[in-house]
Amino acid sequence: MEAFNRRAAKGSKVHRRRAPKSPRKEKAAASGAGEKPLYKPFKSTAKGKKYSVYVMKGGKKTLIHFGASAYGQFRDKLGHFKHLDHGDEQRRRSYHARHGKATDKNTAKYWAHKILW
Repeated sequence: MEAFNRRAAKGSKVHRRRAPKSPRKEKAAASGAGEKPLYKPFKSTAKGKKYSVYVMKGGKKTLIHFGASAYGQFRDKLGHFKHLDHGDEQRRRSYHARHGKATDKNTAKYWAHKILW
């Protein structure tokens, strides 16, 4: 311990271990998250969400998660959550009346309407 203190006193740099990468960053790097194409939905890794999609928002590539995994939808066009399809036209009309029109391609609302409803 004394040798360590002498080195520190002389002004030599003390090498510290780097903190390990967070599991989220490692997972994103392993899945090739930066290589996913824009505006093409894929199954989400976020807890409680069905799908994700990369969009250009404010000049940056942004990840949007959409669709609550605990709830059903009219028809899942990608098929990963087809077991939750209800096919009820009245529920579909009520959903659209409640949520309004989706026009901005960079929102979760747009993608939920397009893929799930």
